[in-house]
Amino acid sequence: MSNLKQWIEENSDSRAIWILKRLSANDTLASGAHQAGPYIPKDLLFEIFPELNRPDVKNLDLRFSLLLSPLDERRNVRVVWYNNRMHGGTRDEVRFTNFGGAKSTILAPDSTGAVVAFVFQRDGSHRVCNAWVTRSSEEVDLFEDVFGEIKPKQFILWKPESERNPSEFHSRRRRKKSCWLTPEQIPISWLERFPSCAEIIEKTVDLVPKNCLTTDERLYRRRKCEWDVYRSIEEAYWTPRILSGFENLSEFLGKANSILP
Repeated sequence: MSNLKQWIEENSDSRAIWILKRLSANDTLASGAHQAGPYIPKDLLFEIFPELNRPDVKNLDLRFSLLLSPLDERRNVRVVWYNNRMHGGTRDEVRFTNFGGAKSTILAPDSTGAVVAFVFQRDGSHRVCNAWVTRSSEEVDLFEDVFGEIKPKQFILWKPESERNPSEFHSRRRRKKSCWLTPEQIPISWLERFPSCAEIIEKTVDLVPKNCLTTDERLYRRRKCEWDVYRSIEEAYWTPRILSGFENLSEFLGKANSILP
């Protein structure tokens, strides 16, 4: 963890451009797709590589140097705009390729669900990139402590220079993630009818997806999450009913006994 903290500090230069995402099965070799390599929305890549935005040139590509941490893998990566839709085809997407196949951490099937951070800086006339692929839920948590939740199919573009005070980058911390639901996050139907066990479990699985967690980590975090979900719904459901008052002690005790597990 200390290595990742140091890596974030070293790469928070005001000239840097960050892109963070969770790796999907189509990004890695998990799906068996022929074109493995992280997909990045072209508008984000055009901001980093404006020279790539040439629709008149079919499948224009560029190269950049990449250092992939924490295993210090060095690659001469290719970024290509597959734009044959402009030339009679159907494809229109930008991908990174040439990571080294199955030997690359970023393409390993086990990396599916991990968070990858690409940090681009210009070295003379060339772009260079430092990247990190998370290996544990703790590393994922550290990235999310800084950048907020990183959901599947979501991309985060971040520039330290856009912060009001870039020097405060490392002190930015959001509240520790919790599955506690606010009344606004609870479906109205659950406030009228207490949800079933199956509904609570379904909500828990949605809040703690598989991602890059091991089986043990996933079970542990889901168990904690399920309790948070249950208690938050219990509080939102019963509080107004309790505050409405009781006619007598017997009614109060009956209600209390119905709430207790």
